[in-house]
Amino acid sequence: SLGNERILARRTDFAALATAVARLHSRAPALPLSSSEPFHIYEQPAAAALLRRLDFLLVNVHPLFQPWFRGAADAKSAQFVVNVTGDLVDRFCGPILVKETGLPSAPADAGFSPARQASFYRELRRRFPATSTRAFAYFSAFDAPWRAWDESPVAATTAGAGAHLEEANFGLYDSERRPKPAASELPPL
Repeated sequence: SLGNERILARRTDFAALATAVARLHSRAPALPLSSSEPFHIYEQPAAAALLRRLDFLLVNVHPLFQPWFRGAADAKSAQFVVNVTGDLVDRFCGPILVKETGLPSAPADAGFSPARQASFYRELRRRFPATSTRAFAYFSAFDAPWRAWDESPVAATTAGAGAHLEEANFGLYDSERRPKPAASELPPL
């Protein structure tokens, strides 16, 4: 991957990233290349030139950043991930990995809980079985308390001195490496 959310953060643009992919392909033609952005970035018309150059697509699809999310059922959130991936199939003809999706397990006052996080993944596994061309990854392994204060282009969805408390709580395991209920939703190896 040639980066994560570089276009979203305005550290590059579609043309520059497509040029970088072409340059790397010329030097290492057998190396599969991609970049990772939130799904709405790939929906822009300017993304077409980049999408033609990528060997596979890494995409971030987080239902909680959608305006309808607050009161949505977990089934609607899981179906949203499925629908977005289906829409991306029309823009991109290679394999797609939803590399970031999920719900945080906190803060409770924003409607998040360990049980809701597990319910989302259970529903997503039911609606989005992995195939050789479409799959999702569990995001992320461990809670990261410092992420609540990361600089981010994403607006805060919770109150409090600029903190993004949900960002700290996406792990399937807490910051002490104890499994949350969502960890039981991981498929067996």
